[in-house]
Amino acid sequence: MKLKVNDMKTKLTNVNEGVAFLGFVIHSKTLGVNPKRIKRFKDKVRRITRRNSGRKLEEVIKELNPVLRGWMNYYLVANIDRFTGSFMG
Repeated sequence: MKLKVNDMKTKLTNVNEGVAFLGFVIHSKTLGVNPKRIKRFKDKVRRITRRNSGRKLEEVIKELNPVLRGWMNYYLVANIDRFTGSFMG
């Protein structure tokens, strides 16, 4: 298959600094969610739940539920307790 390493995409780093990969930040002993992904998620939830949109609550819930469920299922393996506590509380 003669694959080549792309020098522009390759980075040597210390795992203690954390490595961003597929929306996660991988540290030596923990796995967290990339802060950029958290911001994007919060922005999406804000967009869906904005007030004065003229939509019925049932419509908002119907659109929001799959977003919440999908995000939580994807990031289930990460340490999201701190995030869910601040977001849900």
